Amino acid sequence: MKALRSTLLSLTLALSPALHAAERLVYAVTSPSGSGDATEIFAIGPGDAQPVRIFSDASLPVALAFRPQSANGAPFQTAIIHDRLFSPGKERAIQDSRRAMGIYEFALNNTGQARKIFDLPAGERIDVLAVTSDGAKLGYVSLSAASLTLFIHEVSTGKLLNKVDLTKPAGGCHLANAGWLPDRHTLFYTLSEGPDGFMSATDYKHVGSWLIDEDGSQPRQLPASLYKLAPPTRTMGDPVMLAASHDRFLFGSYAMRNGNPKDWHEVLTLADPATGNNIAIPVEPTPGVAEFIATPAGDYIAFVQRDPPKFINNKLQIPTERIWIQPLPTGAAKEMFSLQTGFHVALTLMGWMTTSD
Repeated sequence: MKALRSTLLSLTLALSPALHAAERLVYAVTSPSGSGDATEIFAIGPGDAQPVRIFSDASLPVALAFRPQSANGAPFQTAIIHDRLFSPGKERAIQDSRRAMGIYEFALNNTGQARKIFDLPAGERIDVLAVTSDGAKLGYVSLSAASLTLFIHEVSTGKLLNKVDLTKPAGGCHLANAGWLPDRHTLFYTLSEGPDGFMSATDYKHVGSWLIDEDGSQPRQLPASLYKLAPPTRTMGDPVMLAASHDRFLFGSYAMRNGNPKDWHEVLTLADPATGNNIAIPVEPTPGVAEFIATPAGDYIAFVQRDPPKFINNKLQIPTERIWIQPLPTGAAKEMFSLQTGFHVALTLMGWMTTSD
């Protein structure tokens, strides 16, 4: 017990944010409007009573063009560095069937400032997007009918720095997530099992989390010991790497509760790659938890809890979605607010903004 308290203390100190910085969760609410979808963006901190609106694209010539989160979750197509939002976008005046035409930078201060960083190549889309902690480089992964490609761009000029083909390493696997390490030169990505019939025997060996240099060199698979939980706990599926900060890796998975094969709950694994040690962090409440997103400093995790759809008197009820924020590695989750979304309104977690107190 003393050793566990010592480990928790060291992790807490390593993951504590700077005293002068305040981190706030940023989320979007997308709903229909007269000229297409309109997106409003809000921010809320762990100690805030109410969210504050910080952006709207309703009157802008450029519309946000990320895909809103679904009930099953999805990799993130936006990134936030301090008070800058990086997102797929599309000029409203352009008549084109593609959802997104380029990658844009938006100011999250209600000024409406927007800047195109670069145009998307024809045939490419945004499946995962991540930006280095200094906002200098942007990486995105694009899945097309025949390829899976990682693009690295310079943010200030839009210049293409690297183009990495991930088609062969991924095979029939599904790309679950990707992001940057704090060194700003290395990326991580997680491959999970793809649809039955598309996986070869070799593909199964690629399931797991990987590190790769930004030029595509030195791919290395992370040892499963980083995210495997100690017996008798059992996990289901493939743990997904969620974040990397201060030499701590955060994974998300499902674990069996009390040995009951019909009762699974979400659990986070906080790992130290230098020592191989990890700590399991249960996530409450359950069920219906999805879209985990950690702060850059790794001291908080936010997630969405979705009520399952149900019928009352043969009428489908609008589901309620709840946003929770939980301190890491210890601390109870706190419900920040709830929202009824329905079929035409989408709630999407986008990232964390860091501002000075």
